[in-house]
Amino acid sequence: MKALVTGFTGKVGYEVAKNLKEKNIPILCAVRNVEKPNIHLVTCMSLSL
Repeated sequence: MKALVTGFTGKVGYEVAKNLKEKNIPILCAVRNVEKPNIHLVTCMSLSL
């Protein structure tokens, strides 16, 4: 099972994802813009709002 982290490109979402990754918890990040920095570090899915 993976944890879904929303707002990965923001300060809080990034810190949450980083802490989960340090604990070896698989994550999937939901973002609006996959072109932003650090997106390549995790598996992301783009959201159309």
